[in-house]
Amino acid sequence: MKKIILEIADFTLPEQLHLYLQDALSLPGDCETLDEVYDFLTDIDEPMTIVLPQEVADDEHLGEYGERLLTVFDEAAAENSNLKVEVF
Repeated sequence: MKKIILEIADFTLPEQLHLYLQDALSLPGDCETLDEVYDFLTDIDEPMTIVLPQEVADDEHLGEYGERLLTVFDEAAAENSNLKVEVF
């Protein structure tokens, strides 16, 4: 099983986050919204664990956008049995 640890706790801008995610997850270049990230995650066809820091949702980081990001990953994992998400 592939395991990816996302080092995103210190991001403060959604644009920074999406550039990082494109690289870390090998997202397509046109994958720039959380809806598109969700679509990508639900299409993963090999077992994968993605680890995200809870701090991404803190107000000094991405705040509400970070909360939405965590929700997208959780919902994608609920939809795709190949995807496991861990939040620490």
